[in-house]
Amino acid sequence: DDDAAAAAALAVARAAVAALKDDDAGGPDDDDASRREATYEAVRAIKNLAFASPLRAALVAGALKRLLAVAVGGPAEPRLRALAEATLVALGLEGGAADLELCGNDARLLEEWVEMRSSLEHQRQLERDYAAALQAAWE
Repeated sequence: DDDAAAAAALAVARAAVAALKDDDAGGPDDDDASRREATYEAVRAIKNLAFASPLRAALVAGALKRLLAVAVGGPAEPRLRALAEATLVALGLEGGAADLELCGNDARLLEEWVEMRSSLEHQRQLERDYAAALQAAWE
């Protein structure tokens, strides 16, 4: 059932975003290697889920700021930064973290830009479908 699959995918997406956000909230007793691995797996899950168009908006809204923080620098290891960069591209940021500069380093503006591009892509698809229907009607 498509509805059940979509609901399950959204639940996984929410869990991955929550795990990514929880990485910042780890306590001093947490094993650093375990936290790094959990962050890596959360980013990897988000990247894989980003290929499903219906989930992109929720993923961008929930994880964009954290993904940018990981990709741009900080204490993250190189493989995590590279994965975060690839995840940003999968979410629709063709330039990855460098697209942040296009928005004056404002993550909220970048989020709106991604949403606007998504809406425009959807509009283009509707126009193509409409043109195809007109073509078929006139044949």
